[in-house]
Amino acid sequence: MTTITIEYPNPQTRPEPLATPDPMLLRAAEIVRERGFCQGPWRAGGPLCAAGAVSQAAEELGFVRPEMKARLRQLAGALGGVSVRDIHRWNDAPERTAGEVAEALQRAAYGL
Repeated sequence: MTTITIEYPNPQTRPEPLATPDPMLLRAAEIVRERGFCQGPWRAGGPLCAAGAVSQAAEELGFVRPEMKARLRQLAGALGGVSVRDIHRWNDAPERTAGEVAEALQRAAYGL
């Protein structure tokens, strides 16, 4: 598995992991590990992009759309962005791997 390393210029700004990880983002990471990851449009039942995995996790766990959108913003922030477009841009980078996507979702679940 590929590890994503985020460098913090000031160690005091490094976030502390959440004591209780976000279940939706953790499930999204599991979905990517189970079904694989895709770039660009995804098809029902097939591999999913990072945002698609969050959407699938929200549906499975019974979360409503505003909660799912909040998790997408959380993931975007963990990737250094602010919107779903930033997630898609990161997800669709040619060098991106399924391991990196699952790792990013898991890190976001812990608030990192």
